[in-house]
Amino acid sequence: MFMSHLPLLGWFMRTSGCLFVKQGDSRSIKALFDGSLRYLEHERTSIVMFPEGRSNSSISGSLLEFKKGAFYLSYCTNAPIIPVAVQCTYPLYSWKDYRFKRNYIIRIRVLPPISTEHLTEEDIPTLIANTRDDIQKASISQAQHHLL
Repeated sequence: MFMSHLPLLGWFMRTSGCLFVKQGDSRSIKALFDGSLRYLEHERTSIVMFPEGRSNSSISGSLLEFKKGAFYLSYCTNAPIIPVAVQCTYPLYSWKDYRFKRNYIIRIRVLPPISTEHLTEEDIPTLIANTRDDIQKASISQAQHHLL
């Protein structure tokens, strides 16, 4: 939820239709899931979700555990998952000065789509683990490539 309060970025996210969740608030989480489900069913378009569920302050780029919401939503709508590896962005924003740093390069890699059409609900934990592993490997690869 803190993202919604960031200068400029929070405003941009709110005006572009981003939905925010209050961590630990089950009503907020359910409202986010229900709103996303309705949107996907009616619009049949893409949505972006961050499966870590919160900002990751890891400088090494290691991922937090993924929450199941995005994957369950994909399963419910048979929508494919398009994994995206984003190189560690935590240093991009100065929490001390409350502003973005200049001249910061963000590396992004879009991975192959993952179909959810023939999955069962029991497949979701494996889907989460495999997707997280793929994104983690791509992130490490990006970091190593950057050092070369």
